[in-house]
Amino acid sequence: MSALADWAKANPRRFTHPDPSNFMGATFLKQALIELAPGKAVLQAPAGKLSWQFWSRPSAGWGQALLSTLVLAIATTLLSLALAIAWLEDEDRARMARARWAEALIYLPLLVPQIAFLYGLNLLFLQAGISGGMAAVIWAQALFVFPYVMIALSDPWRALGPRHMQAAASLGAGPWRRLVTVKLPVLLAPVLTAAAIGVAVSVAQYLPTLFMGAGRISTLTTEAVTLSSASDLRVTGVYASLQAMLPMLGYLLAFLLPTLVHRNRRALQGASRS
Repeated sequence: MSALADWAKANPRRFTHPDPSNFMGATFLKQALIELAPGKAVLQAPAGKLSWQFWSRPSAGWGQALLSTLVLAIATTLLSLALAIAWLEDEDRARMARARWAEALIYLPLLVPQIAFLYGLNLLFLQAGISGGMAAVIWAQALFVFPYVMIALSDPWRALGPRHMQAAASLGAGPWRRLVTVKLPVLLAPVLTAAAIGVAVSVAQYLPTLFMGAGRISTLTTEAVTLSSASDLRVTGVYASLQAMLPMLGYLLAFLLPTLVHRNRRALQGASRS
């Protein structure tokens, strides 16, 4: 890239053309090549000054933050997913939708400012004696992850026709067996998509983690925000990259796992792609 920039500076006539549109595009290309020229300073820097040293030292800080982020994301997503499945399955068994006000309560944490909502929640957790720990952070994050999981899962769940469950019931399968062996496999793709969204929301939580954890639990997000004003942006880049990689991995698994699990079931493969 630096060689191209040097060539662009040495050959200015290559970027001139009588056509105004071509001239404008060539000018932009030339300027872009010149602006990228400082990148050669990074390529020529000593190996010890590159940011790879921060990737190779998990004990420097990001290892513990990554572990805490994974634990919180998995626990919060599983809790929110279990609550969403229980809510929707109870609707199916009762054969009636929830009241409007009850469903509106789910989305209340998304409408109320987090700082106002978390203040009252912190007082409640202090009285219960669970503030300042991992359990408090999991429950606090679940309040904000659960609405997104419900939004992602409710429509596919309610759109599933009753014929599969009726066929399983006619063969003698009970309610729990119908749920585990029929409904969840059919809805595997929506369930995994909702889980991936839950992981992404959990990883991005800053105030619930900092406020309910009393500053004792460090995650990739809290550390990235803290280091955003630091002078060494290489360390911040490590945390920001890891913070982006976790949701990407979740979405990748949500896309690939249904295809692998249903590789011998043609109809379910079509449902997964849809």
